[in-house]
Amino acid sequence: MKMKDILKLTPDEMREKLVALSQQYLDLRMKKQLGQLKNPSELRVAHKDMARLHVALSQSASK
Repeated sequence: MKMKDILKLTPDEMREKLVALSQQYLDLRMKKQLGQLKNPSELRVAHKDMARLHVALSQSASK
């Protein structure tokens, strides 16, 4: 997810996406531990998307 796409979302939508990404990240970590994760870069992508959402939320809160 690109930052320009994230900035188009409302804060409530950002929070919903953050919850969904957090769950996805947890699932990916579990799969990694079990040896079922085929593409380890998915972890990195999910983590970066969560970070982008945190930044966008903090920016929208400060306005």
